[in-house]
Amino acid sequence: MKTCAQCSASFEVREEDAKWYAEQSLPQPSRCPECRRHRRLAHWPFGILRKRICDFSGGSIISTFPSDCRFPVYKRDVWFSDRWTPPEMEIDWSRPFFDQLCELQSQTPHFHQLGKNSENCDYADDVWECKNMYMSRSLASNEDLCYSYRVLSSRDSIDITYSFGMEQCYECVYCFDGFNLLFSSHCRNCSDSYFLYDCRGCSHSFMCWNLRNKKFHIFNKPYSERDYFEKIRSLHLDSRKFIESLREKFLQHVSKDAFHRADFNVKTERCSGNYITNCKNCRESFLLEDSEDSAYLMRSPSTKSCHDSTGLYRGELCYECCQCTDLYHTRFALYSFDCQDSDYIDQCTNSSHLFGCVGLKNRKYC
Repeated sequence: MKTCAQCSASFEVREEDAKWYAEQSLPQPSRCPECRRHRRLAHWPFGILRKRICDFSGGSIISTFPSDCRFPVYKRDVWFSDRWTPPEMEIDWSRPFFDQLCELQSQTPHFHQLGKNSENCDYADDVWECKNMYMSRSLASNEDLCYSYRVLSSRDSIDITYSFGMEQCYECVYCFDGFNLLFSSHCRNCSDSYFLYDCRGCSHSFMCWNLRNKKFHIFNKPYSERDYFEKIRSLHLDSRKFIESLREKFLQHVSKDAFHRADFNVKTERCSGNYITNCKNCRESFLLEDSEDSAYLMRSPSTKSCHDSTGLYRGELCYECCQCTDLYHTRFALYSFDCQDSDYIDQCTNSSHLFGCVGLKNRKYC
């Protein structure tokens, strides 16, 4: 057992973890997994969307970076153009490396919005190949969403969180492949329903929990199709006050009457953590999909043999990365994508063999 250098808690470096660190020529961590996660989250891009000025053009932009942040902020189109040149520094071996890296970060412009190939998404961040996003973040392949977070392949929905494949849905959390689903959580393949919890393959159901492949149910009680629709029409579902009373009643039923799973892992093999889908050999990980042979990850889908990362998408042999995409054999990275064989990088793209670099594009051996 080791003692965390930050919180003094005892933690174990498992045999498989020690082997992975040795294979990657990395020292074993001095902090416990929770403190390592907190350190990464300190860099998580979850600020408030606000108006500010592009430091290159002087034009108005919407960004999570405030006007008084320590580095210049350029509009994304400008940042990816050839209209500016990243600053360079000669390393001074007599000074601490991280002090110099911090200085380089402070001098280097950062792009105002994370993502690419999106249209009419000014009031959004971390948005990829989307159209018409408003006050939303962490999005990919969506159209016409408002007030949503971590949503993929969805459209025409409002107030949905960590949900994939949704259409015409409202106030859903951790739901997948839903249509016209409202006020629901932890559901899969459900449609035309209100207030569902942990249901699968259900439709035309109201205030139900733990159902599988059911139709025309109210409070888990079956109805005929005719009686079901008559009952639904009699409710004041256009009244916010009535909806709020239903919400409170539903939460009471979920708390007292529903069966609660130990975890929401689906199609996993030798995994520990929660909200894991289609993964193999992933330890102490959360909100993870389509990954294998990894540990201590959070919200990092499609990864292979990665450790201690948050918001990493399609990474392999990566360590301590936060909010990055398409990395290979990269350690200690922020806001970077399409990079490989690099260490200590921030906002670098399409590059390889970098060390202690910020804001580089299409570069090698820097």
